Amino acid sequence: MTGFHTGMVELAADEIEVAAQRLLGLSTAEVPLEAQRRLRTSTSDGKAPPCIVIHSATPVLRNLQGDLDKYAHTGVAEDTATYMETRAVTLAEPGDLVVGRTEPWLAAAREAGVEAVVVPGEEYYYLSQALLQTMVRSGPEAPAVRRLADALEAVPGTEIKLYSLDLELQIALLYLRRLAGIEVIYTDANSPEVSSYWNTKAPIYPRAWDAAIVDAADEPGLAPMRRRLGLDYERLPGYAFDAAQPEELLLSARLMRERHLLDRACIKASRGGGGARIVIGFDITDEAALRRFAEEHRDFDELFIMEENVSYDTVAVGGQRVPVAPSAHIRHGGLADGVTLQLTQGTNWQGNVYLDRDGWIGLGLNARIYDSVRDTVARLKEALGAQLVTGGVDFAVAKGIAALQDPNLSSHGAEYLRRYVDRTGVPYAATKVFRPSIEADLRTLRAVPHPGAEVVSTVPGNWGMLAAGGASPDEAVSRVMAFERELVSRWLA
Repeated sequence: MTGFHTGMVELAADEIEVAAQRLLGLSTAEVPLEAQRRLRTSTSDGKAPPCIVIHSATPVLRNLQGDLDKYAHTGVAEDTATYMETRAVTLAEPGDLVVGRTEPWLAAAREAGVEAVVVPGEEYYYLSQALLQTMVRSGPEAPAVRRLADALEAVPGTEIKLYSLDLELQIALLYLRRLAGIEVIYTDANSPEVSSYWNTKAPIYPRAWDAAIVDAADEPGLAPMRRRLGLDYERLPGYAFDAAQPEELLLSARLMRERHLLDRACIKASRGGGGARIVIGFDITDEAALRRFAEEHRDFDELFIMEENVSYDTVAVGGQRVPVAPSAHIRHGGLADGVTLQLTQGTNWQGNVYLDRDGWIGLGLNARIYDSVRDTVARLKEALGAQLVTGGVDFAVAKGIAALQDPNLSSHGAEYLRRYVDRTGVPYAATKVFRPSIEADLRTLRAVPHPGAEVVSTVPGNWGMLAAGGASPDEAVSRVMAFERELVSRWLA
């Protein structure tokens, strides 16, 4: 059981179609409707019935493309698939099942004392696709499939914890429902529409083709988040475009120059996650460079965003300069307490800091911004209703406004910070992503004493997360950074 390598594959659309037909007798177009009938959303905190944790990276966010892109540019991949599976073990309690494939995930399950259900198919990047292929090839005879079906049959109210309810998992769960002989399956995930459409960046912005035929003042009303949901929100100047249509990319650049007087922009994949596949400071006056970008991305079959290359406001927390990039969250079907700030390295997410209103104001930040962020996310929840039960929305604070920038309407990294706050009762807390050494397994890291801090998860040689609490945001951040330095001094990071 290994992690990321460049030979990993993903299922093609026709293979997923075959899986839906063989396992369910449905086309992939019919699956979401059946999922709507048979997959019920739970808003519990997960403390009641037993749970099955299946956290898979998702094709919706093009995680494989993000890893391949980073590997091509740096020689090192995030290995998002492995760290998502591994960190999700912390969501389980004794008596729960965790589903995964890799050695770090299995080590975490053993350390947590929970039952590990091993899925074959290491060649597949996505756990959801490996599970689906196992079902197609072996059906109920596959040990992993049989164990999951038996668990659902034994306790029909079992909740399945998911990162995102993508098409592959809809098919897999519907098949497990049939094998278990139960009416419905309960998950903690958002609806298929939220998971696949609203959990992307493009709905924030108007398409460039549409914006070009109206006055600049009428642009905001064309964005799907405003047009379809009626949501009023601040955003940065920007447009959605199809990279396979070079003329729309060039049009986006022209509109940015002429209507917003900008000569540089940030270009993002609409379906990118965790800060992956972002180009900052793109010279949008350079037509040749724009055409090269279109040529390089013509086969990606997705929308991209061109938005203002904004300089975030920053704030000092625990000796660190942190961008004012707050996020508010939906948990268990309602607006969660407080907000988080993101720790970043370049465009990559590196952790979070939890703040309540007093903590926010105590850092010298504007209370109006805090209230605006929470109010916008509360109204998004109201607009999506029961379809939205978990997720977060990231904002960019600059020039006195909080601009809605990135909906993460699935499970997300800040959930591990919030669970730490729930469990420890600390008023403030921070998490920090770090790169552990190859020797830094979970047992070794947890043997390192560091009062007020702990190891959340580790993928030795690749990815880890630390958490720390404090009486103030400054203390929490200082502690988590000190813990990382301690691990560095011991050659564990």
